[in-house]
Amino acid sequence: MAASNGISFANVYIEVSVDGGQNWVDFSGDTNKVDIGGGERAVSEFFVPNADIPALTAGKRGSLDITANVVFDPASGSPWETVLQAYESGTPVAFRWVPAGNASGNERFTGTGFITTPVYPPGDATSADMVAMDFTIKVPKITRDQVPAA
Repeated sequence: MAASNGISFANVYIEVSVDGGQNWVDFSGDTNKVDIGGGERAVSEFFVPNADIPALTAGKRGSLDITANVVFDPASGSPWETVLQAYESGTPVAFRWVPAGNASGNERFTGTGFITTPVYPPGDATSADMVAMDFTIKVPKITRDQVPAA
């Protein structure tokens, strides 16, 4: 079997919308990772006396957590400011990313939900690291589509 043609996350394109997808803020220059958690499907086990293995039934999937990080930049309209305002106001957030870069036909993933973690700047005065923080958006599902032609 031939080897898979994998991709690097180095060219990921990330954007966020806080107005139902009408306008998108480009986060690509202010964040560098996306992690997905949760989403486990509930499964029930039922054991009977005359069998050594359980009978299984599949239930529903749980919500997902999309976690990304953002550089602290207090400028009005910055990605950090966008995330902070959405967290403080409880505004729904649409988050989408294109792992291979924002080119026509590339696979795109989108989730819409609410920011669940505070996004106030942490820090360590002994470090030269850029001030950045993780934020998590709880979403019911993640959809897939492709970047449309321009």
